[in-house]
Amino acid sequence: MKDHRSTEIGNEVGESILPSRHLETLDDIPREIAEKRILSEFPESVSAEKLSTLREIPDVFEKPQEFAKSAKEVGLYETEGVLGYSTKLEEPAHILKGGDLGKEIATLIHEDLHRMTHPETLHEMRASQGHRDLYEGATEYFTEKA
Repeated sequence: MKDHRSTEIGNEVGESILPSRHLETLDDIPREIAEKRILSEFPESVSAEKLSTLREIPDVFEKPQEFAKSAKEVGLYETEGVLGYSTKLEEPAHILKGGDLGKEIATLIHEDLHRMTHPETLHEMRASQGHRDLYEGATEYFTEKA
């Protein structure tokens, strides 16, 4: 039997651990949806402090040319098939703006999960290609869950 959940964003999260914020641009809408999905799915695992940091350092939505340029600045030279990247909690996630809101929201969730990963875990997961593949797979699993 499948677990039935409402798709209404307003009903997914009871009491938010963060105050509401004013939406200033259209890019704030996927950001708000991604945040609510993470809080809805992982309420015991997400600290208010980390979510507050994510809010203070908003994601950067970039068109393909800008995305490729910013990726090269952090050493990511091949961006074919890459929808987003992030380096650490204190830096914004970069999201490829492609016109597919669903993909942008999923990419935001994925990159936010990376940004919230504990530094010790990040260090271990970057130790080898096998660990990096495992880390990406686990992050994608939790992205799909959210």
